[in-house]
Amino acid sequence: MLIHLIGEFMSSFQDWSTPPEYSILFREATPPGPELLEPLCPKEIDHRDDGTWVAKIESVKGCYIWVVSDPKPRESLAIDLRFSPGLTEDEEAKISQCQSQWHVMLDPGPGPVLQTRKQTLVALGKIFRTIRKGLGFFCVDSLRVWSLAMLTDELQTKAGLDIDALYGIHPVVNHDGSRWVHTHGLAALGGFDIDLINPSDEVLGIAHTLIRSLAFAIVEGSLVIDEPAFQIAQPGGMIRMVPAREFDAQVDPKFKGIREPDEFHVENRAVVCEPKLKKSMLGLGKPKLEPSRFVRGGISEHTVFGLSKTATDLIAQRSQETFPLLVQLMEEFQSLELPVLAKVACRVDSGEADEHIWFDVHSADVNGIDATCLNQPYEVSGLKEGDRGRYGFGQITEWQMQTPIGSITPSQFGSIRHIREHRSEIEEIMRQHRAENPG
Repeated sequence: MLIHLIGEFMSSFQDWSTPPEYSILFREATPPGPELLEPLCPKEIDHRDDGTWVAKIESVKGCYIWVVSDPKPRESLAIDLRFSPGLTEDEEAKISQCQSQWHVMLDPGPGPVLQTRKQTLVALGKIFRTIRKGLGFFCVDSLRVWSLAMLTDELQTKAGLDIDALYGIHPVVNHDGSRWVHTHGLAALGGFDIDLINPSDEVLGIAHTLIRSLAFAIVEGSLVIDEPAFQIAQPGGMIRMVPAREFDAQVDPKFKGIREPDEFHVENRAVVCEPKLKKSMLGLGKPKLEPSRFVRGGISEHTVFGLSKTATDLIAQRSQETFPLLVQLMEEFQSLELPVLAKVACRVDSGEADEHIWFDVHSADVNGIDATCLNQPYEVSGLKEGDRGRYGFGQITEWQMQTPIGSITPSQFGSIRHIREHRSEIEEIMRQHRAENPG
């Protein structure tokens, strides 16, 4: 079972003040005119000779906004839709019909990145409610597509964004079977994007967890490019982030060509590597860079990924902010008998910290959960695996509802819409699962 470790260091998230850019997507071949924005009282609308226009809006939910029409037909979103999590099949089909777009830049001012980026989504929600058009939107930095339903789901909570929403993950399998998993979006936050070379099956299965831990460290500023060594996990997990250009020039030849060294995958990007250079067997020639063995090797149920206290607190805050949704879903999907897990903060024997332990949830209400401990605690002597008890809402630091089409978590709501649209099929899958796995 993967658990998170509270790091010893305290750090505040980097301020972020670069206005993000989104594209509002329309089905029509020609994007609508600026008159749809009139209720937002544009400060200025600049009509250009080529028929395009730029509207400047002084304040929408605290954001200064530029809306730019685009006369060119929208390029296909097929690849971006494939890599965008949380979309239903119906939403993908609908958004794939887009032919035109507006470009929207929103400046929320400086501040912690998870709060300022959430502020831009709140402003986007206001724009969509005003124009009453659009299929969804595209995040230019992360290359992710959002449906309007995804935006509505996110705006149910006032909590800052989950860090997952700041980047996209692109897994690539080459013709020779080699693998390359990389991100888009973290560089635009003042950090850098990440490349994993030849992740093992085990690491590929939890790549989301590994990249999430790396992303937190990058945004906090504790993980920087070319630092001699950084421990992202225990046991093992000692890595070095090597600039992509340097990696391409100095990597062991057997790893060349796995990642694509084009203009979109070089600048402000680093490859997860071994801290030490690899020497040739005879000690001849120049030592070479080597992709991380931790990434290429196996992990165990004892692997612990490091998170700072700041990151852990932010995850807990969002989990508690979205906990009422879990209570609602457990009631709505009760007949499906979907497994529900929650991570609970339990005070360690020394009283100086909390150990975060996964529990199997039997029932929940707005005040907390009735649940059974799934793991043997390390430093909580009064609790053992299999113990059942009541835990308060304020102790919950993560939760997940497991479904046949992916877990519903504080950061991923997409499966909710899938289940509602295909409830009868999900019910049959769960019935068969219970029949094959009695008890």
